[in-house]
Amino acid sequence: QKLVLHCALQASPQPDITWLLGTTLIRESARVHMHTEPAGGSVYNVNLEIKGVAASDAGTYKIVAKNKLGEVSSSINLNLNAGGQKPGNDGKAPSFTQKPAIKQQKNQLLMVCTLVAKPAPQIKWFRETSEVAEGGRVSITLKQDTVGGDLYTAVLQIQDPAVEDGGIYKCTASNEFGESNANITLNFQGQNSGKAPGSIAPTFKEKPKIVQDPSGKSIVIDCLCTANPKPTITWYKGTSVLAASSRVVPTVTENGNEYSLKLEILNFTKEDGGQYKVTAKNDSGEGSANISINLEGPKEPPPILEGKPTIRIDDNGTVIIVEQGVQCATTPTITWYFG
Repeated sequence: QKLVLHCALQASPQPDITWLLGTTLIRESARVHMHTEPAGGSVYNVNLEIKGVAASDAGTYKIVAKNKLGEVSSSINLNLNAGGQKPGNDGKAPSFTQKPAIKQQKNQLLMVCTLVAKPAPQIKWFRETSEVAEGGRVSITLKQDTVGGDLYTAVLQIQDPAVEDGGIYKCTASNEFGESNANITLNFQGQNSGKAPGSIAPTFKEKPKIVQDPSGKSIVIDCLCTANPKPTITWYKGTSVLAASSRVVPTVTENGNEYSLKLEILNFTKEDGGQYKVTAKNDSGEGSANISINLEGPKEPPPILEGKPTIRIDDNGTVIIVEQGVQCATTPTITWYFG
């Protein structure tokens, strides 16, 4: 009355599941129910239930599990005889046992994948969307483990690798029971895949500096950054983005690949103190620099004596008056000394 196709798989994050009969996508209906249940950790039980099984339900079923890290599939052939039974088999769909690895041996670069399968899988390698053909600097091998009969090692070998060989590679393993894929990214130092030649990720050469203007009412945070192409600059106070305003004025001065970044804070107060961060970002990468500012607000300039003291006699020579001009923003505290 009911047929259940069951499989267990391991994935993280949880994959999206698709079932097919032949090449036709299977959809939920009154007869067909599909569900995925967590079985602990990163293991999931996946079931396809078919009610009122009929001869038309026979055929090759395929399950495809996919997440952002890769894709795997497995197939089973359902033959319905008079007794409604399907024959068993001891085959295994290919399954990668660990993440692909990159190894360097002198002037050779090896991309290595280990997997289990029964019977032996067919291996194909792809760079981006193009299949990698064997020949010239490239060789492809598949070796069966001498101890574990179902364990295989697939290797893509590149002789004298160059920056142009960088990119996203995919190893596809398939046999009559299913298919599995494993992805690996090959990056070279100094390589910016898809970027213009001479691209430079933003780099801060030194810690930002704080400069106070002569009036004592404004401060400037100043730093230097190297980048190509021109980076996008963002300033933060704490975790909040600092938007340009009448008091907060960011500027960028370009000199080739060198950029002078400044953040001017006008009429600063004690509340302007805190942790500041500047980030520079372009297609090649991102860099940041931090500085902490402790402020007590602008300090009033000290009093300035204007000229020399003057002495005059008043009240018919009975009073001597000593006068001194003083320039000060507020009334100063005055102390006189004799001797």
